[in-house]
Amino acid sequence: MEYDLVYHYTTLSGLKGILGTQTLHATHFAFLNDSKEIYQIRPRLVETALPIMTKLYEDVAASSEQKRQQMAEEGGVAALADHDSSAVVDAMYRITLGLDGGTRFFQPFVVSFCGHKEMDHPYERQHGLLSMWRAYGKDVGYAIVFDTKALTAMLKDEFGSYRYDAWGIASAIYDTSQDVFKEEFIELIDAMNKYVPQLFSNKKVMLPELLRAFMRDVSRFKHRGFTEEQEVRIFISPTHDKLFERAKVAGEIDKREDKEIKFRDTLAPYIVLFDNPKIKLPIKRIIVGPHADKERRLAKLKSYLDILGLKIDISCSETPLV
Repeated sequence: MEYDLVYHYTTLSGLKGILGTQTLHATHFAFLNDSKEIYQIRPRLVETALPIMTKLYEDVAASSEQKRQQMAEEGGVAALADHDSSAVVDAMYRITLGLDGGTRFFQPFVVSFCGHKEMDHPYERQHGLLSMWRAYGKDVGYAIVFDTKALTAMLKDEFGSYRYDAWGIASAIYDTSQDVFKEEFIELIDAMNKYVPQLFSNKKVMLPELLRAFMRDVSRFKHRGFTEEQEVRIFISPTHDKLFERAKVAGEIDKREDKEIKFRDTLAPYIVLFDNPKIKLPIKRIIVGPHADKERRLAKLKSYLDILGLKIDISCSETPLV
């Protein structure tokens, strides 16, 4: 991980919940602020699939005159390759996410943070990011600063204790160019080149290697407009009930506990991470966001931490009132 510290911006209510329970809540991807975010990578995947499909159709056309003529009647190699490039990528989404009522192999829940590097963002490390403060400016926000290494270790323990199919803590990749996509998603691209031809011959097949690569990367790709945030996110996918039952029938034993999916009043599904009274979150400090009353709020927060028995450094952001 490239960030030693990660910053979770939240409201007063969110701050109290995190400090009081020493847990984090991960929200289902479909209920994030941008519910379509998980599809941001789709056009790049279609671009990757296109030359693969083109080569496959060219080989079919070259195999016999009859097939070439039949393909020409259906629009030719280019049209067929273009259509099936989209179809293959849509199949990857449909199968992994369990769309159309299928089994969900992947249902990511997400906790978002910002990363501020010492070399590039020394001011933001001390005082927070202006655009994030603007998001909480009316009611004053707080930035909870976590030790990334310790948070990752806790996440590993969480995965070992509960039934999850996938997990990770990673920096978001922003869609600034095709070169960035090619550099950051080499394994996924290689898996597509290797296995998409097999999907072409049998569209109901989803090979494990391609499935794993897709699940690992699909929730990390974001629109370039959010680059300033330098987001770091936890993504973690509880095992779907159907998969667990299927594994039991096959004689596979998973002694990890079931992870309960809960629902907020807004109907948004979430899961509680690190729900263990014996452990504390690795919070390094808390920044009180810009506000005319920030010093008084800092004093109240100090008293609140004393009552909870938490020794955490706190400070006020020196960023002007937003």
